[in-house]
Amino acid sequence: PDSSRASAARLLGVEESTLSETLSTRTIRAREETYVVAMEPAQAEANRDALAKAVYNQLFLWLVERINRSLSTSHTQTG
Repeated sequence: PDSSRASAARLLGVEESTLSETLSTRTIRAREETYVVAMEPAQAEANRDALAKAVYNQLFLWLVERINRSLSTSHTQTG
């Protein structure tokens, strides 16, 4: 069975490992050094939740746009 993370990665078009790393680490640049630091579980969960919220928001906006476009076309044809 596909894990939730694997499904999300597939739907977003990214590798599962990339999604996991992006949601659970942060990159710090100091001068010419770059550090990748693991987040606390609560921080990683907040990142996951923020990503879900952003995806749902974009999906909602897309859906409203499609419905409005459809209604506009229907109204033009019948009115």
